[in-house]
Amino acid sequence: MTSAMQPYFVGSSVSISGTRTIFQIDGAFVPVDHSSHFFDYETSDAAVAVVEGSAVKVVGVGSASVSAMLGENPVQGLISVTGYEPPTVAAALPTLPAGDVISMFSGAYNDVLVDTWRADWGGVTTQVEDYPVAGEVTKMYSSLNWVGIEFMTQPIDASTMTHLHLDVYAPAGTEFKVKLVSFPTPPNGAQTQDLVLNAASTPSFVAGQWSSLDISLADFQLPVTGWDWSALGQMVLSSGDAQLVLVDNIYFHK
Repeated sequence: MTSAMQPYFVGSSVSISGTRTIFQIDGAFVPVDHSSHFFDYETSDAAVAVVEGSAVKVVGVGSASVSAMLGENPVQGLISVTGYEPPTVAAALPTLPAGDVISMFSGAYNDVLVDTWRADWGGVTTQVEDYPVAGEVTKMYSSLNWVGIEFMTQPIDASTMTHLHLDVYAPAGTEFKVKLVSFPTPPNGAQTQDLVLNAASTPSFVAGQWSSLDISLADFQLPVTGWDWSALGQMVLSSGDAQLVLVDNIYFHK
């Protein structure tokens, strides 16, 4: 069983993956991948995490480990989860006129096409799923190191926009980073520097509450050449220590 350490909100589920048994056949070791149902599971704290089918469900606040057994033999690998309480209220719905907004994700507007909320780039550990908060759907990023959001099929023309807005909630962590990538013709990507948001920045990012990040596009440090605000195709979110993040109301506006 593949070992994993993941923070999650209460009510979330962690898939059990990487289940494999190694058999010795004619003197050779033969690995066989198979269903997670092949093993029996034990949790160190059933008030925090339980196994339901092929997933570990986080049911309470705290930390717990899930181990596996094959008959009387312990299985290598451990799933360690930390459960956090989610916010009790959703981020405030934006009230800007729809004509002044290019929305990527918000219940207040019609959203443009986004190809993927998690690009399958090498080295990414981040997982994404839709997560409801007080009746509003958010994007939940867990095990966040960095994640690419792609909208290459229909690039965003933000040339008349002045700000990028995101509502972000993290139960722990001190920083949240945003990067934009432009693809002018010819389509060689030009990217901004990471814009680092923390408790001292404007706007500020503070764990344990919804941070309304209304970011002036002028705050992004642009590359020397190749930048075009009318040809945005990617956004990159990352953090050095906020591994569990909810994001809502992602839009450009003027």
